[in-house]
Amino acid sequence: MVVISKVLDNLTRFTLWIASFVLVIMMLAIVVGVVFQFLGHPIVGAVEVVQILLIGLIMFTFASTEAGDKHIKIGIIVDHLPKWIQNTIDLFGNVATAVLCFIIGYIFMGSALHDFQVTKEETLMLEFPIYILKFVVSLGFLVWGLEALNRMIKYFSGIEKEAIMIEPGREESSNVS
Repeated sequence: MVVISKVLDNLTRFTLWIASFVLVIMMLAIVVGVVFQFLGHPIVGAVEVVQILLIGLIMFTFASTEAGDKHIKIGIIVDHLPKWIQNTIDLFGNVATAVLCFIIGYIFMGSALHDFQVTKEETLMLEFPIYILKFVVSLGFLVWGLEALNRMIKYFSGIEKEAIMIEPGREESSNVS
């Protein structure tokens, strides 16, 4: 279980590196587009390039956000429940996240294969193949689902249990006098 968790951690870290690279490329594309626009020679398709890169940026950050437990949670009621109930609700949330991510990833994979084999759809300006974007969306959701499973593996194997049991903002008190 620990080996699987480490492999999934590395996969999540890899997708974060891809997202960071995409972000740098996206910033450069924006700067070049603005500079050339200012000089009176706009680059055709600059906005579309940024939009395409934005899809990659969003999809490749989902798993990292899940790993850091940074998705939005509304805890008005749940935060006042006993810790074991909070953990149960978190576990249910991870199962639901994994199932939904796998379903969405599977649907997008099928749609990407259909576009690749049949429709051959492309973007309007640059004629970039849509199936590549759908593969990226599928991959992003599948890795997000794997990271949700990874959080459950860590919880049940005890890797993260101590961290989950301590409330955020509170540190364990030491008996040093």
